[in-house]
Amino acid sequence: MVKIMETACIENTNRIACATVNTLLHRDGSGQSLKLRTMTDLCDRHGKEVEEYQERQAKSVLQSYGWNPETGLLQEGATAPKGILPPLKEGQIKEASDSWIACLIPEINEKREGRARIPEESKKPYDVESPDEAVVEVCLDGVLSRRQSAHRSKGGKTKRVGQRPRVETSVAYIRVNGKRYILTAHDMRGLCVRTLAFLLQTGLLVNRQLILFSDGATEIRDCVDEIFSFCLHHIVLDWFHLRKHCYESLSMTLKSGKSNKEMRSQVMGNLMNILWVGNVAGAIEYLTELPSKDVKSEENRQKLIRYLQNKESVIACYAVRRRLGLRISSNAVEKANDLTVAKRQKHQGMSWSYHGSWHFAALTALYLNHEDETWRKSASLSFRMISVSPQKTVVPIAVVPSIQ
Repeated sequence: MVKIMETACIENTNRIACATVNTLLHRDGSGQSLKLRTMTDLCDRHGKEVEEYQERQAKSVLQSYGWNPETGLLQEGATAPKGILPPLKEGQIKEASDSWIACLIPEINEKREGRARIPEESKKPYDVESPDEAVVEVCLDGVLSRRQSAHRSKGGKTKRVGQRPRVETSVAYIRVNGKRYILTAHDMRGLCVRTLAFLLQTGLLVNRQLILFSDGATEIRDCVDEIFSFCLHHIVLDWFHLRKHCYESLSMTLKSGKSNKEMRSQVMGNLMNILWVGNVAGAIEYLTELPSKDVKSEENRQKLIRYLQNKESVIACYAVRRRLGLRISSNAVEKANDLTVAKRQKHQGMSWSYHGSWHFAALTALYLNHEDETWRKSASLSFRMISVSPQKTVVPIAVVPSIQ
């Protein structure tokens, strides 16, 4: 009965879910029909219990390993447990890996010219993770829902000034060897702390390399670098978000109009071809050399240049990663965001309280992780990862004129 009510709420609005459950129980229209508030409160209470359990468990795990449960940082004088080190890539293994990549570079550069070629001195092509069995992939992102106002004016309507306030829920998608687990938290720092506790508890940091994917938000990078400063980790800027940001910035930088359509298309394509090989310096030079007659906003050109300078360390050589079959996108967490939060919390006219949004996201993740049966039986979580079918990363790349 409880499972029917919770799954109905996860899949539909509370009102529709309540009507569906009453129909299934043949209580529709009767005095014994399930009330909307009763079902809403039940889901909120169960989500709160799951959220509080995860918080307690994360603090307990961190403390047992020598971390400060409040800050998520190693306590003074403590050291990371033995084995939480990057996988060994010395000697023949490292040489074989680099040799393989060195053979790929001429093949990739064969049909490319100028700045769109992988620079000979670039280290980005070699900065890739170990084989799958020694890698933990973590995709991080936050999603915003409309927030309810704290007070309503007379008549039930709230007078709103400016943009509607939002409530943020952060989501992590953890993937190892074809298995995954989804975590939620109130904010990005709390999510990184819970992710660390999960990786410690499951032993996924032992002799592995940690690769994190994000949309490039400064908050995510700062939290990751602080929480995971004790181990080798690498952040990769999601190709889709890089491409989207560049296209939006260039659309405000370049002159518009029918006569400039071909020029805009060529500049956008050329820039993405340069960034596809991780040549950030070449991309900045290309933007700097754009003729003044094609630029309508020098301010936006400088903003895009500063953006590329700030993100240089997380922009990868996507061409090599693609050829090696490695992930270049955080689309996994985008889908997790959609299933965990957006699908139920971002419909037109909906608004949520802080705790209501967080509790419902925790409850939804419980079912996505197939932990609902374990929770009902023992009021605990196994944190066992579930298998997922491998998906191909498909990135459309436009064919554009070569850069001289």
